[in-house]
Amino acid sequence: MQAYYLSTPSKPVTPEALNSFGFKVASVPVTSTSQSQVSAIARERGYKTTEPMPDDPVQRWTARGGQEGQVEQMKQFYAQEKTTGCEIMFYVTSGGGFYDVRDPTSNTWIRITAVPGLVLALPAGAYHRYIIDAEIAAKGFLWMKGSPAEANSGFARSAEGDKSALRKAYLSSLGLSA
Repeated sequence: MQAYYLSTPSKPVTPEALNSFGFKVASVPVTSTSQSQVSAIARERGYKTTEPMPDDPVQRWTARGGQEGQVEQMKQFYAQEKTTGCEIMFYVTSGGGFYDVRDPTSNTWIRITAVPGLVLALPAGAYHRYIIDAEIAAKGFLWMKGSPAEANSGFARSAEGDKSALRKAYLSSLGLSA
């Protein structure tokens, strides 16, 4: 796992720093038993639902209108959002991309390289976005503490979102104020 400040790629961010911001990071090498290992972690942490992560964005884009659909999907992936209602956890089994998360103390982006074996938990109320890599294919699993509707809902960063109870609860859990 590699993480760094997006504005200063030479400034690495340690897993301990990510954990202090509420982002739980682990590495579970992809093997024939790794999904059961990650499932055990998910059960331990109270995740209730799991589903496969979409694995072929190109196929989805084609189904959604070809090139125009691709542009819209890329905008959606790159849109800044936060999870609403529940914490989510990803496990990447192949392919890759990048998760950008906001450092809540400086409000700057941290880029986490999503490679096979990455386990990343994102707390409810934390700003994040996902960007696919040049190979535009990633496979894995998503676990949710709530329903899929809660996990898949999100909203763009805004003054209203910054004042939401969910955002305030996230910041409060870190000893920060909104």
